Amino acid sequence: MSTPSAGHADGAPEGVADLRLGSAIEVGYCVSRTCPPDWWIPAERIEFVDLTYIVGGSGTYAIDGVVHRVGAGDLVCVQPGSTRRASTSADEPLTCYAMNLRLCSGALGPRSRLPLGPVTHVGLDDELLGHYRELWHAWVHQRDLDRLRIDGLALLALHRACTIATRHHARTWSDPRIEDAVRYVTDHFAESISVTDMADRAGLHPVYFADLFRQVTGHSPRRYITEVRIRHAESLLRNGQHRIRDVAAACGYQDAGYFSRHVRELTGHSPSELMRARPAPWPPPDAGT
Repeated sequence: MSTPSAGHADGAPEGVADLRLGSAIEVGYCVSRTCPPDWWIPAERIEFVDLTYIVGGSGTYAIDGVVHRVGAGDLVCVQPGSTRRASTSADEPLTCYAMNLRLCSGALGPRSRLPLGPVTHVGLDDELLGHYRELWHAWVHQRDLDRLRIDGLALLALHRACTIATRHHARTWSDPRIEDAVRYVTDHFAESISVTDMADRAGLHPVYFADLFRQVTGHSPRRYITEVRIRHAESLLRNGQHRIRDVAAACGYQDAGYFSRHVRELTGHSPSELMRARPAPWPPPDAGT
């Protein structure tokens, strides 16, 4: 893969406005490639992320001196500051989607690197392939406002890749009944929600539903409902423009004392302390630098 092309500093074609508005990442290069038999990348140190999804063929990537054989379903992640070298098999040329991107300051909080290894086998995942295809199409046909869409599609691809690679919350979407239940909680957390009601929507016995919900999400249905409510409550309290009892009611609590106990349990602060706390600055101090 070549480095970002000439034009804008990030590799965007001439005339494309910088309309990222503080995106967490900036895409500088994207390609859908079927490699010729003699394709190779010379050894070089890069200052961006090379995220390449292998969809066919085979080849090798040497990352910081370690040689990796790669094939269909492998995700190659070369971190900033690393040295890479790559070549394809002449008999089975590599087919891949690749993007070069930069992480904006503070995009990963205290992290400075993506939570991905040099080569991770994620399989030929339909969702990830779809994100890469859309990203490639947007890149080829980009106009001014498409820069926002390009960076957004790259974020979707990155999120999906990390989800598969780490298996963190990967099962959240593995059962459509639980996905529906999660969405129901998101839409109705201010109302009275019972596990029995959620089980009925899923067509399951409440005990089996609760076990399945915990298996997929890592939380009991009641705990999940509480966390969604308190997350919303914290946002309202930090805003400082609502009374505690009004926030409690807006988050599905009729008992302000019970609400306060849940707030302290999940946030470590009382509702009044959250109201006095200054909201987090936006944009963050390092954004855009």
